[in-house]
Amino acid sequence: MGDLDVSDFLDMGARVLVQTADRNGRKVVTRLVIEADAIDSALMRRVAIGRVEALLNANMDGGRAITLPRPDGSDPATFYRSVADAYNATVLHSSHPARLMAEQAQVPVGTVHRWIAEARRRGFLPPARKGRAG
Repeated sequence: MGDLDVSDFLDMGARVLVQTADRNGRKVVTRLVIEADAIDSALMRRVAIGRVEALLNANMDGGRAITLPRPDGSDPATFYRSVADAYNATVLHSSHPARLMAEQAQVPVGTVHRWIAEARRRGFLPPARKGRAG
């Protein structure tokens, strides 16, 4: 498997290459290479693995965030996969993805939080990490 260059998406003045593997339908980072004039602790903190994995797993439509549909109850698995896709796309651009998703879907933020929790429970998103989006 070749390295993927995610430098353009992270915009941090360094070249970032990753190698991935599929785990339960999600891409996870298995190898990370950072090339820069100088690698310091500040740069290392900015290369957040969760952000890189969200980028790799985002299902973008021509670079635009996915439109989150309202659930109709007919196909819950497809709905929660679309919640995960929308979350992965939104988390790349916002530290408050649930708020933006709620505005887009015209539902309360608490509703989106429940949708995200269920998407995690179903394995469409990784477990949450306290204090971090992604």
